[in-house]
This record gives sequence, structure tokens and C-alpha cells, in this order.
Amino acid sequence: MSPQELQDGLAVSGGQYLTNHAGAISRLRSCLSELRGTPSTALTDAQGEGSCDSELRGLLANIFSALLVERDRNLSSLRARLLDGDISPSSPDYHDFPETYHHELRWNIWKLYGRIVLGILPPMICLINGLPLEILERIFGFTNRPSIGRDAGSLKITYVAQTWDASSHLPLRMVCKYWSHSVLGLPVVWSRMIQGFGDDWTRQALQRSRNCDLSIELDHRHFSRSMYGHHLLDSAQLILAHAPRFHLLVLNDLTWDALAQVTSSLGNVVMSRLATLAIIGQGHETRLPEHVFASVPPPVLRAFTAVNCRLYPACPVFRARLTRLILVRCEIWTSLDDMLDTLQDLPTLAHFDWRPSLSYALEGGRFLSATRHQSAVPLPHLRHVVLECPAGSFGAILQQLSLPAHCHIRVLDVHSMSGDHLHDPRVIEDVVHALDISVGVHCSRFHLPSRGSGIYSLALIDLMAFGPGTNAVLVHGSTTPDLPSDHLEHQSHIPDAFTFTIALCAPDSMAVNGERETVTLHDDIIRRVMEHILAWSSLRRTVRKLVTNYAALDLPQMWRPILLLVPQLVELHLGYSSISNDSSIVRGLAAALLADMNVVPSLRRVVLGPLAFLDADDRDELVDALARRHSSCGYPSLVVVLVNPEEWMEDDEIRELQTLIDAANVGRVEVEA
Repeated sequence: MSPQELQDGLAVSGGQYLTNHAGAISRLRSCLSELRGTPSTALTDAQGEGSCDSELRGLLANIFSALLVERDRNLSSLRARLLDGDISPSSPDYHDFPETYHHELRWNIWKLYGRIVLGILPPMICLINGLPLEILERIFGFTNRPSIGRDAGSLKITYVAQTWDASSHLPLRMVCKYWSHSVLGLPVVWSRMIQGFGDDWTRQALQRSRNCDLSIELDHRHFSRSMYGHHLLDSAQLILAHAPRFHLLVLNDLTWDALAQVTSSLGNVVMSRLATLAIIGQGHETRLPEHVFASVPPPVLRAFTAVNCRLYPACPVFRARLTRLILVRCEIWTSLDDMLDTLQDLPTLAHFDWRPSLSYALEGGRFLSATRHQSAVPLPHLRHVVLECPAGSFGAILQQLSLPAHCHIRVLDVHSMSGDHLHDPRVIEDVVHALDISVGVHCSRFHLPSRGSGIYSLALIDLMAFGPGTNAVLVHGSTTPDLPSDHLEHQSHIPDAFTFTIALCAPDSMAVNGERETVTLHDDIIRRVMEHILAWSSLRRTVRKLVTNYAALDLPQMWRPILLLVPQLVELHLGYSSISNDSSIVRGLAAALLADMNVVPSLRRVVLGPLAFLDADDRDELVDALARRHSSCGYPSLVVVLVNPEEWMEDDEIRELQTLIDAANVGRVEVEA
């Protein structure tokens, strides 16, 4: 039968044609049921004469046409093509979808599925007419609240991810009258429609969401701009009129005059439901006034984030029971005593992140000592501390805080080793002294006489969250085998553990004789810092796991002082260095082990990878060093672990390493995915 005859037959009688071609429909079902995420749909059930409209007949005609010309009558190859690839088209262009689906039949089957399930169907054939209201509510329950800087429009619900915007519940309202009435009467659905759908929908959503909590983000798009400055749009003013319902409020990328208009609207409003507040300003003139929120602390406010703002300690947000406080490039305290006054009023604080601007942090040494506070401020719930400031400042601050034993401390100094101070030995001594009185003191709480106390894991990494470089020292430590993430923004407190991250950075480049030159920290600086940290009582003779990818360790003289300070070392992990881009770190370790066979006598596990590759000469030197240690000192056998070797080794290279280890009789090789 030709496609034209097929079209003609459908045009005459849709229902009769479905009956006459039940075999073809059965074959279609067998394909449809195997598509991921697609249930089998009985197309002939509950369908009377004339129930197929022209669009549905066209889809069926296209599908049957493809089936009729299919040479494989058992549909085995067709089924493979239908299931091949991702079910979501990667192209946003509607006309490219058939090509994206790799097969026209597959595209038409998906269109048919969408037409049956989500289309505007008569009530007698609505496949989901009796869906309980509780299920309808769950459909929208997965939508997350907006995070800081996230477009509120990205919360619209879509049926096919990364395809087109089939937003929210609008198509579902048209499935049947039951759903339409249900959606109109479900406030939680409408609370997600406040922003991103136009002013008309904003008004309707504010009304139909009744008294539900609202998550709101305002940015520059909510203002008109003229020669006189920024002016709030009517839609934004309409939203701000419902401020008492705000549960989350993000004021993102606002100028000082724009923020002033928002805070003016909120000046006399008591925010009784506000749990999260974030303000990201465009400059330091952006201010949060003291009188905001009618000078009443929001009773349930728990998280406050401010970026590029001028703040006042008397602001009501600092009198709330905050558990999370993040201040980035903000001006608020004039001295360390002022900071401690604020923190003393926040006894429930669990996360504190302070990253001042360079000029603010260094001005007059304001954060180097406290005069009013003679004893440490107790913060028993503080589990995550981030201080990105000069070493002298974070040393003084941590001295004045009484923290729980199990917490995470991250200190980052991008100021001290800059300019003429880069290679000044006195500066390095000041930095390690600041580490001693801050992180070192807290580590000492775990130096107990019992076996197994102290810092268990240590890492020396050359890759930071903002990119690789030889201008930084990054050290992680943990009382457990688990270490903090190398991506600083992804770090979090590990339960029942004390962890720390120390980052000392120099500028990427410096002006020398009128030209920019790349900055590299000298190996002696790295070694000085590492030796000093490893000499702490809580680390000396307690570190059992060492992880490193630092390129400078390609030199045996860099390895030896480190290995001498970790005599209890059991695991040694060598990873990929983005700087050297080779396996020279393996060669450096091998030379260090041969130079002194008595170091790390407890070593039982050497983990390699992922690496850029493993040079055959470097591999042979490592095997030789392990073999000589084993035969000369009688050390027990060990395990060489290859992590994701398929990324950096061929199969024959893995087998060759296994053969060498077996021949040397020093242990075995394991592969870890």
C-alpha cells in the first residue's frame, strides 16, 4: 500500500482503519513500549468512530508508512535504531528534531506519545482523567528554590529537559476539566509562577498562590533605566507588596540606587517568614540600611549572604538567629573587636565565611589583635569556617574563636606573598607563625596519647578551584581517610572529623621592568611550609595517608624531608600534575626511596593515577626501588593500585606492570575504577 493510499484510508474512517490494521498497531506498540520513559499505550482502547482528528491521522500515516517500507519484517534492526542515542534532542531547532532522533519513525512515535498523553483530548479518551490530586501536587514538588544568582525563569517545569520550554502547568490545565479546576485551586503550584511568565501571570499567580511562601529574586531586569537612574518596574513593586510572604529573597547584581529603592519598600515590613537573604551588589556603595525590616530581626532568618556591600553591625539581620553568614568584599567591621562583638551575638552560627577586599583587610592592621575581648568567643555550633585574608589576620581571628573539635577550617592568603614580599624569608616566617597559632593550635587538640589519634590524611595539591599553577601551595588535612575537596567552593564539613585546608598564593604574574612575568613559588618556600606543618605534634608520626600531585616533587631532595616526617605512612597517592604533564613525580619518589631505604617502613599501598601517562623508564625505576627495599630491608609485600588506568594506560602496559611486580616479588597490582 502506498503512503497516499494510507492517507486516503485514514481520511475516510479513522476508527475503522485502526480496526483493519490491528497488526500494524501491535507492531507499533512493541516499539513504543521499549522506549525509555515511555509506557505502552493502547491506541485502540476507548476510541470511538471519528475520535482521531487530522493531526493524529497524519502521525499514524507517517508511522505506518515507515513500517510498510521497512525491510526487516521482524523489526530487530528497527528496534535498535529506535533505542539508539539520547531520548532528548540536543538541537533546539524544531526542524532538526527528526535528524537528531536518528530515525524519522522514532520522531513520529514520540510526537504521537506527546499527542496522546499531553494533548488536548476529549474527556472520553483522556488517559489520565482520574489522576488523584495528590499525584498532581507531586508533579510540581521536585522544583527547587532558586539559588543565589540563578534565573527564576529556570525553575519553569519542562517535559523534555534541554529541549523547549513547555512551562509549568499550562498544558496540564488543558488535559481535562478535572485537571483545570484542580490546578486553579492548588496554591503551591501557583507559588512557582510568580516570576518569569509575564506581568499578567504574576498578578494571577500572586492571587491564586494565596498565602503560600514565596521565593523571589530581583535583579537589573526588574528596573527601568533613565538619565535619572534606576526605577522599579510595576511588576516588581507588585511582588514587593507581598514581602511578608517572602521565604527566600535574592537581590542580585543591583546598583546602589536600585537596592535603595528595594530596601525603601522593605523598610517598614516585618519579614516574619524570611529564612534566606542574599544581596549581591555592583559596588561598595551598595548599602543595607540599619532600619530595614522595620528594625525587627526576621525571626526565622537563618542564612545571610552579602557581596560587595556596605553593612552595619546594628542591622537587624545580625540580630537574627543566623546559622550561615557569608560576607564577600563587604565593609562592616572597623576592627577585630567589632567582628567578635557580632559573632558573640550569633551563638547558633554553623557556617562563617569572610573574604574582605585587599585594601580593607590590610588597612591599618585592624584585624591583627583584639583589645576588648580577653577570652575566646564560644561558637559551639560552628562547623565550617572560611577566612580568605592575610595570614596575620586569620591567625588573630582563629585565636579568638572557641570552635568545636570536629569542624572544617579553610584559610587562604593571597596577600602576604606578593610584590617585594614574594621571596622575603621574614614574610614566610610570619605566615608559618600565623598557621601555628590558628590551624596548628586546633590540630593539637587531637594529639592524644591513645593510638590512632592525630591527623590521619594529608594532601599537597597544585590544582586549586580557580585553576592550576606553580604560584600556590594547597594543603589539606583530615582526622579521617577522607580529605576536603580540591574545589574550594565544594568543600563541606565531614561529620565526626576535623579537616583543614591551607592555601597560600602569589599573584599569577608581576610587573618587572615594565613587563609582566609569570610568578612561581620557589621550591624552598613549598618545602619550608610543608616541613613546618608536618612538624606539628598532631601530625608528627600520625599521618598514614599522603596524597600529592605537586610537580616540584619530581626532585628527590623535595621528597626526602617529607618522607622522614611521616614514618607511619601506609598509603601514598600520586596523581596527575597539570603543570608537569608527565610522570616525573613517580621518578622523584623512586629516587627518594632508593636514597634512603629506611624511610616510610610501614608503606603498604602505592596508588598511581589518574596520571597524564606512565613513562616506561619512570615505571621501571619505581619497580626497581620497591624491589630493592623489599630485598634489603625485608618489608612486607605491598599493593600498587592503578586508578582509572583506561584513561592513561594501554591494556598491554597494565599487563606489563603486573608482570614486573610479580617478577620483583614485592606485591601485586590492583585496578580501581
